[in-house]
Amino acid sequence: MIEWSIEDFQPKIKKGVITPAGRNFVYASGDLKSKELPLAVVDLVLLCDGKNTVFQILAKIYEKQGVVQFQKVVETFDSLLEDQLVESSPELESFEKGLHKILKKNSSHSKTFSEYLKILPFFGSGKELFTRDSIRQKLENLSFFSEFSDEGMEEILDACEVIVFARNQVIINKDENPKDLFLLLEGQCEALGEGFRGGIQRG
Repeated sequence: MIEWSIEDFQPKIKKGVITPAGRNFVYASGDLKSKELPLAVVDLVLLCDGKNTVFQILAKIYEKQGVVQFQKVVETFDSLLEDQLVESSPELESFEKGLHKILKKNSSHSKTFSEYLKILPFFGSGKELFTRDSIRQKLENLSFFSEFSDEGMEEILDACEVIVFARNQVIINKDENPKDLFLLLEGQCEALGEGFRGGIQRG
């Protein structure tokens, strides 16, 4: 039996009308319920059509915008649920419980990207999905990390930050003495005379 996860949920927002309101927009449903939301999440609302899973919604937002603002995504879903703008379905209760766990877990944190990386997926610029577990598996496949204890690996993952570099962007200049360790999860990196030039090609 495959375990259901929050990423599998197909949210469907009640039919309504979107009206611009400065830097925000108002979503008014047919039952006269309305919600003012920031323009940054308009794609999220439009993709909640009951056909896309949360996984697919995040992937499409990343493909279009180049970034997923996890804090806004989670808070928007919570706000839509609170105002009963999401249509009822058999999985809605499980989705709502899962969402509340995420909000509770992060209530004492600054909600930075690094915090959300621990509980939500990070999408590479290709089709690969990076999660905390998948990054750990990649590290364990490297001989340097193969003998690390579980506690040691968790400390490393806590300190990890996933960065997407633009194609042909210089990562390290030749005269620099970087204190950080870079591990290439996707794409190519080339060592040149003026430094390391690397990037990720979409696709």
